[in-house]
Amino acid sequence: MAVARLQKELKLLAKDPLPSMLARPHPNNLLEWHYCLEGASDTAYAGGTYHGKIIFPKEYPFKPPSIMMWTPSGRFQPNTRLCLSMSDFHPESWNPMWSLSSIMSGLQSFMVESTPTQGSVNTTNAEKRQLAAASMAHNVKNATFRKLYPDVIEAHAAAAAAAASGGGGGAARGGTPTRVAGGWTTLEMVKHAIVGVAIAWMVYKNVRRLTSGEDDDDGLDAVL
Repeated sequence: MAVARLQKELKLLAKDPLPSMLARPHPNNLLEWHYCLEGASDTAYAGGTYHGKIIFPKEYPFKPPSIMMWTPSGRFQPNTRLCLSMSDFHPESWNPMWSLSSIMSGLQSFMVESTPTQGSVNTTNAEKRQLAAASMAHNVKNATFRKLYPDVIEAHAAAAAAAASGGGGGAARGGTPTRVAGGWTTLEMVKHAIVGVAIAWMVYKNVRRLTSGEDDDDGLDAVL
C-alpha cells in the first residue's frame, strides 16, 4: 500500500519539485525519505540548509509518518521524533489526503513559528543564525546526505567560492552563502531536478527488482 502510494508521489516530485525544499527516498528503502530545506530568507534560518528524515509506515497513507530533523537548527532537537499534527504523534489528526508535499510544507511553516512541542528547543535568533551558518558543515559529515544530495553540496561550495571571491549574492554571517531571492537559483533547481530523477529511477529499479524479482529496463518513461 505505502510503496504504491510513494511511487506515485516520487513521480510527481520528479515532474514538479517543491520550491526551496527537496525530498528524496533512500535508494534501498522507499519508506525512508530524506529532505533538505533551505532556511527562509526573512528569518533567522536564512542561509541554512536543514537535513532530516521521514519514515513512512507500511499503512501509509492511512497512518502518518515519523518526522525528525538531523541538522541542528535551534528550533528542533537533532535526531528526535517531532510531535506535529502531521506526524505519528497525532494519528487522530492525520488526513489520508495529505502527501509528502503537504508534510514538507507543514514542517517548513512550523519551523518558523515559536510554538513549543515535543522535540522543539528554545534558542535566540543569534544562536539560530550561528547554527544556520554551520549547517552545511554539519550536513556533509552525514554519509546519507552526501549520497542523496551531491548537487546541493556542489551548489553550496560554488556559492561559497563566489562569495569569497567577491562575486555572487554575498554571504550570511559565518560565511554561509545566501541567494538574493532567498531560494535556489534556476540553474541549481535544474540540477536538483536532474539528480532527483536519477535517484527516482534508481529507487524504482530497486523496488521493481525486490517486488517482482525482475530487472526492468524499460527506460525513464517508466518513472516519469
